[in-house]
Amino acid sequence: MAMRNEFSRVRIQHKVPGTMLNEKLVCGIPVAKENANGRTSYDVMTGWMHVVEWKVEQTFSEYKNNALAFGRSNRTENGEYLNVGKSGNVIKTGMGLYQQMESGNTMYYNDFSLKIIEDALYDISRTKLGYGERTFIIRTGELGAKQLHKAIKQEVSGWTMFDFNGDALGVVKKTTASFTGNTQALAAGFQFTEWMAPNGVHVKIEVDPLSKAA
Repeated sequence: MAMRNEFSRVRIQHKVPGTMLNEKLVCGIPVAKENANGRTSYDVMTGWMHVVEWKVEQTFSEYKNNALAFGRSNRTENGEYLNVGKSGNVIKTGMGLYQQMESGNTMYYNDFSLKIIEDALYDISRTKLGYGERTFIIRTGELGAKQLHKAIKQEVSGWTMFDFNGDALGVVKKTTASFTGNTQALAAGFQFTEWMAPNGVHVKIEVDPLSKAA
């Protein structure tokens, strides 16, 4: 099975008044560059247009990054494109990373559980990956990380004992509070970020700040 995609074309236009072309900055901006000897030297930008070009490059880079991550294909089910530019040419937009991820290995659930993750990863790795190659990283949002922590905590609560006396894991720590008086104050808490499933499946989690998923 081959997935078909298109190149996304990004265009930017920025107009500058002709009277500002030779304007100078009150304070120059140093720009670092590496010379042939591997040493860093600095050039000072003194023109107003240098700053404008720098800001346009920043904006253009942001456009490209958004297209790579969040781009949505505008190709219809019939393979046609309905968007046309001023030149009369068809505008084509390719699928970004998140849309490409949606089209493969998608599962739906009502109640989150570790069994859902294990079953999905076993289907991917069984007879295809060796026992030492079954490490998976799940990228999700903050709520997804919270769900995984609660699911692991519920699973291990019956057979895992934390050493609160020696506290080798750092689960309980000393703290201070103004309302406790002379009573010693303590802070307790932890978060599970990995799950070691049977048959060598190792699940790790990363919180993606740009993720729209739970």
